[in-house]
Amino acid sequence: MALLPRSYGAMICNGPFNGGTGVSLHEAKAHVVDFCASVAQASVGIDANQIATYKTSLGDSDMTISVTYHNTCDQDAHFVIDIDTCQQSLYRILEQCDSSSEGKLGHFGGNITNDCGIYDISTETKEVIRCGGNPYHDSMDLYTSAIDDAIYEYCNKTLTLSPSFENNDNFFQSVPSGQSYHNYVSGTLLVRIVTQFNNQGQAGCAVAAEFDTKGEECRRKLLIVRDQCGIEGGGLSENGENGCVLWTMWGQRLR
Repeated sequence: MALLPRSYGAMICNGPFNGGTGVSLHEAKAHVVDFCASVAQASVGIDANQIATYKTSLGDSDMTISVTYHNTCDQDAHFVIDIDTCQQSLYRILEQCDSSSEGKLGHFGGNITNDCGIYDISTETKEVIRCGGNPYHDSMDLYTSAIDDAIYEYCNKTLTLSPSFENNDNFFQSVPSGQSYHNYVSGTLLVRIVTQFNNQGQAGCAVAAEFDTKGEECRRKLLIVRDQCGIEGGGLSENGENGCVLWTMWGQRLR
């Protein structure tokens, strides 16, 4: 027996979660459009649900979207997903469950019932922070003013990180296309910021894709390293839309 969607029920909002940024409204809506198009006319029943997880380019979290069958409904029935109902339900979650006003992020999702359908959006933090581990000869502690200036300079540079770059042990006087790093000098301290494709043991990495490291996400990630790791420096490993990318910042003494 097929059921047709008729009316909305209760809505429950998620988050905000400590340590998680949530996702951006613009990016989340794009994923909703893709999801609803891919599951339109699919049948949902007690043992037949629809679910998909999306990587994001902003923030620290994956986004999972699902349509499941409410366990209080007829166990032998099912309903067919209508693309408009799907989008309207999920958009309502995103627009009415805005859990944070910090910049473009802050959407953690929630769920809403529509007769026997439960439409759900959830987020899961994927970034990993590791402090210390300075690999450079003559390592040196960082200090706040130098960190802030180094981050400001680096994150305002247009640098493209590409998985197709081949070093071949060549020497470069300036940052070559395909690599992204910055050296900031303050007295005897050299602040070294390097961004590279590196999974750090994380599972489920997206295929590495070329991207520009400049901008808000650059600042957000490196400020987390500053705030959590302090003078010893460290790294942040992201697991997002562009692949698994490692952002590091350490100090080295100049001689």
